[in-house]
Amino acid sequence: MKIFTGIVSEGNSKQLQQDIDTIVKWTAKWQLELNADKCKALTIYGKHNQNTTRVYHITDNSGVTPLANSNGEKDLGIFVDQKLSFELHIIDKVKKANRILGLIKRNFKHIGSKAFIMLYKALVRSHLEYGQNIWSPYKQKHVDMLEKVQKRATKIIPGFCDLSYSQRLAKLRLPTLVYRRLRGDMIETYKIIHELYDKECCPKLLLETNNKTRGHRLKLHARHAYKNVRHNFFTVRVVETWNSLPSNVVEAPSVNTFKDRLDKYWSNHEILSDYKAKLDLSNTDRCLRY
Repeated sequence: MKIFTGIVSEGNSKQLQQDIDTIVKWTAKWQLELNADKCKALTIYGKHNQNTTRVYHITDNSGVTPLANSNGEKDLGIFVDQKLSFELHIIDKVKKANRILGLIKRNFKHIGSKAFIMLYKALVRSHLEYGQNIWSPYKQKHVDMLEKVQKRATKIIPGFCDLSYSQRLAKLRLPTLVYRRLRGDMIETYKIIHELYDKECCPKLLLETNNKTRGHRLKLHARHAYKNVRHNFFTVRVVETWNSLPSNVVEAPSVNTFKDRLDKYWSNHEILSDYKAKLDLSNTDRCLRY
């Protein structure tokens, strides 16, 4: 169970403590007492307010127990840290993927391309992509860290060591992980705009209301972001890429059709085999900002 709120004043902090007290009373009434030693408080902050961590407590029959302040907690398989950098999450996933890759390498001495693709996609790449819309990296060191796993993986196939990374990907018909994350963002954007998710449970994407802009009718309104963390947040980072897509792609009648049309539209982009290449968004129209 998690409760949270934005703290902009002392009143918000007091309200959060009252919410904690209410939960403690409810659990005590139904004989589901909380273990105070297992409860923690996680404060997410920017660099300018890192000294504003407050102390909360649980009051029960054993007395008042202050909640330990945590530097990060795992939530639904994603490690959330205080600065939302997700660096610890990325490091953990890279280590796990490398361990599984080592297991495959030890047990399959002469693995073929088809067997490798099946094992890699199911056991390795899945760890590197789980929940990526939330923690998608924007720092180059994190991008390199993730891509090195796939670089190492494609070398275990006999005869592939002498090929460059781009050549290995082309021969295996595997895209870069950067492309996969970008494609995943577009798929999620399509589902949100076409209301395939519950409106109350998904991020809010605002459609452009200026009918004078060129392009498709489902263009998104660009939001202004002052910090890199916010600029790389899902609802901000997807706008420019989504707006650059043609009408026949964004207005596809189904998710599978959208995937097929998107892959065809991006089929000649360098980002498929070169993860450091920049996606060509030259056709993107200028958007109004607020």
